[in-house]
Amino acid sequence: MMQWYKKLTSNKKCLLLLGVFDAFVFVCLIPFAFFSMDSGYWLGTLMLGWLLGSVAQIIAYVTIVFTSKMLTTPNGTTTTGTLMGAGGFFIRYFLYAAVLTLSAICTFKPEWLLGFDKFNVFTCGAALVVLSFFVMIFKVIEMRGEADPVKKQEESN
Repeated sequence: MMQWYKKLTSNKKCLLLLGVFDAFVFVCLIPFAFFSMDSGYWLGTLMLGWLLGSVAQIIAYVTIVFTSKMLTTPNGTTTTGTLMGAGGFFIRYFLYAAVLTLSAICTFKPEWLLGFDKFNVFTCGAALVVLSFFVMIFKVIEMRGEADPVKKQEESN
């Protein structure tokens, strides 16, 4: 399993670890599905809000990787790469806005969606924020590992 992981590209490693982290938090939130507050608010919305935000952030990460490849591909024309990069940027933020708007309506005004209140805006927003920090931490750790001459020497032996 470790050999398979080492063969993955940096972006695939980050995507895999992001998915594993999201799945771990989702599993940790499952017990809330068995409880509700005195007001009747079902706490399972925490779990489903995290799931919605996690799916959106994974889609966003895939668009980041795809658009960066389009921008750095030497074969494509500059116009096509730039348009795809800008398109990916707007798709990501439209996705963030749609997911947060849907979850906010579900949390605060479920009557607008005929009583559908299955997503929590706070856990959905938290799941979206995780992407930035997770990728930043992963890339810093990865860059430190590449810059460590002792580690490179050990790998070559």
